[in-house]
Parts: sequence; C-alpha cells; structure tokens
Amino acid sequence: MVLSELVKMALHELNISKVKFAQAVGISTTTLYRILEGESLIPPTNILEYLKKENIEIYELDYNDIYYEYIFQHYGNEYQWIDDIQNGCVSLKHNSCGKVSLVPLDLITGKDILCLSCWIEKYGTATVKYDYEIVQNMETGKIELTHNDCQLSHFVRYKSFKKRVKKNEIVCPYCTSKPITDSDKLWCEKFDFKFNPLERTYTIKKYVAYSKRIILPKNFNNCPVTRVDRGAFYKDEDIESVIIPEGYIEIGEKAFYGCTNLKTIKIPTSCSKIDETAFDNCASLKLN
Repeated sequence: MVLSELVKMALHELNISKVKFAQAVGISTTTLYRILEGESLIPPTNILEYLKKENIEIYELDYNDIYYEYIFQHYGNEYQWIDDIQNGCVSLKHNSCGKVSLVPLDLITGKDILCLSCWIEKYGTATVKYDYEIVQNMETGKIELTHNDCQLSHFVRYKSFKKRVKKNEIVCPYCTSKPITDSDKLWCEKFDFKFNPLERTYTIKKYVAYSKRIILPKNFNNCPVTRVDRGAFYKDEDIESVIIPEGYIEIGEKAFYGCTNLKTIKIPTSCSKIDETAFDNCASLKLN
C-alpha cells in the first residue's frame, strides 16, 4: 500500500470531506490532492498518528511499503533502504560514505535525516571528534557516546544530537564536576573534587577554604562523596574540628598531616580504611 491508497482508505473509514481531513492532519487541500494523485509530499507519520488517535485500523497496512515509497521519492539518490522498520526506526545507508544510520520514523523529513558519520565530520568540534567514540545504538536509535577518558558511555536522543553538537554541549555526565545546584556551588568554594567514574562517587581532593570547624559534604553533583584524598588537609593549621558524615569509606595517606590545631574529628562507622599516616603530627587531636 502506498500513501495515496492509505489516504483514500482513511477518507472512506472516517467518512469526512477532504477539506476536514486536510485540516486534521495539518496540510493544505492542495497538498492532499497531490498526495491522492500519487505524490508523497509529506512524511506518513502525520497521517498515521491521526488515524491512531481516531482509533481507525487500516487492515493489510504495511508501514514498510508506505515509508519506502516516501524515502525513495525524496532520498532515492542519497539513501538506500536497508531493512524493515524496527522499534520505530528505519535503517538507511548513505550512498556517499557507505555508513548505515538508524532514523526514527518521526524524523523522516527533508531537514532531519542524518548520516551520523558525515554530520560529525562536517559540524563536530574537536572535542566531539577526538574525545569520544560515537556510534548509533541500533536497538534504540539513540546516539551512544563513549568518553575516551573514563571509557563510560551515555546516550543522546537522535533528535537533539545535531543541536547539542552545534552548541558544543556534548559533555560526559560521569566526568563533569560542574555544579548543578546552589549547594554544589557552595561546596565548590570549599573543596576541590575528583570524580571516580566506575563507582560514580567523588573524592575530596583538596580543602581550599579557611575555617576552624568543617563538615564534609555527603553528596556532590548527585553522587555520594566517599573518600578524603591523600594530603587533602595537609598542614592546615586553622582547622580545629572536623565532622565526616556516614558514607565515607576511606581517609587517605597524610590526609590531615600537620594539622596542629585539630582537636576533634568525628569518623563514621562506614569508614573502614584509614591510612596509618592520615593523622600524623596532629598533636592536639582527640579521635571520636
């Protein structure tokens, strides 16, 4: 079944005029008449969604035939139809580069069909080209980006990929330390953090503020903080008391070395690993 046949059957099932049908699917009557004459001027999605909304079932309807006709008429010289529709996507081979892209049906329009490889080559920034391995997940149709630094992958919706590339907004969510809440911004004024991508946790790398009494953060950037790094408070003579909340599991080598005025520190029961040099030269310290 081609698009013209589908529209004729829809008009019959709905029993409405051509004018009302054209208004319902958001096209002009001129466009509708041209479709009825055999020209696939619009993506079939508009009409199919309308029929679904009206609970109209067109028997013997083959979506593959309908979309194949549209793609052949509009992209016959640029793309080849590779496989039947799966999970709401169609596989198209770009004749120029020979690569296959999985395109969601709702993006089968003249301006949105995207050959992933060619798009990245033309518009991708150096960050996108060299910091990520980019492939298309052939099951979901989403763009899968593997960050070369942490080797972890995240997904970007096909529809937003072009926009995010052009605005240079492709960022690894596992490695970014950009604060996303007001409380995170306050923590950044006091501490430098290091992200642990495999665990999705943070480590306090360095204390950068000045205070006598310190409470360490329990969470940062929607992830738990679990460690105090080597030398994080090294020879900080201003500190008098420290509270470490539950969830911390490690205090590193010489973490509080030389904090001569440190008198009290509360260590949680979750902290199972404390380096033997963590509190060296802390003459005033009384552990709680």
